[in-house]
Amino acid sequence: SIPLKPLDTVRIYYRVIVGSFLNLSFAQEQHDKLQQMGYTPIIRQIKKQDKRYFIVQIGAFETKESAEETSKYLNSKNIETRIERYETQ
Repeated sequence: SIPLKPLDTVRIYYRVIVGSFLNLSFAQEQHDKLQQMGYTPIIRQIKKQDKRYFIVQIGAFETKESAEETSKYLNSKNIETRIERYETQ
C-alpha cells in the first residue's frame, strides 16, 4: 500500500482564474489590466491535450470566502472568473 502523508502537511488554497488563453499576448493583456487594478496576477502555463494554455490567476487565498469576494468584485467590472481549489504539501 501507498504510505499516506499526515493531514497537517496538506494546505488548501483557492485561486481566482481570470482567463485561459492559447496566446501568451492575450494572457499578458489580461495580466496587465489586473495589475493596473492593483492586483498581483500571475500567468501559469499548462499543457492539456497537446495544447499549451496560459492561465491568468490571482491569489493563493486561504479561504474560499476571500476568493469569492475578489471574484465578485471582478465580475462587477465585467471580468469573468472562476474559483479553483488546490492543495499544496
